[in-house]
Amino acid sequence: MLYPNLDLRGILVGDFFTLTSEKSAYRLQKRDFYYSEDEARDIAAKFKIGPVISAEDFRERGNINQHTFLIQADNGSGPKRYLLQRINQAVFTRPQNVMAAMIACIESQNQSLRSKPMPKGESWEAIELISTHEDHPYLIHKDHHGDTYWRLMVMIENCHTY
Repeated sequence: MLYPNLDLRGILVGDFFTLTSEKSAYRLQKRDFYYSEDEARDIAAKFKIGPVISAEDFRERGNINQHTFLIQADNGSGPKRYLLQRINQAVFTRPQNVMAAMIACIESQNQSLRSKPMPKGESWEAIELISTHEDHPYLIHKDHHGDTYWRLMVMIENCHTY
């Protein structure tokens, strides 16, 4: 169904498409900021992890971050899994503020877990961000897409998110 008075231009649809208007009809247009698994591997290597073994598209990524990759790296005692996410700057126009809030939230969770253990039979694991080689909690990556913001976190295995 078409809605002639509804302007949907620029609305993000999924990870790779944008709705555009053409003479009152809407069509999907492929966006040009897709990152390949090779590019994800190169970006992940800018964080303090061991040599990157693999990078693959993460299927359970949700719909807010533009890209999420499952990264596997060798941390010296065997492979470890991480999630690499590109912050969607169309949704989060101030990615530095998003990361500051995330860091404050993680610190608060860790402090609470140290002071008040979880009840027996329950568990909670806070997100662990991995710093860049320059000791920043996230990466500002400059390339042909402009400035993009990336974060890398240890994958919490067998978890549920809501």
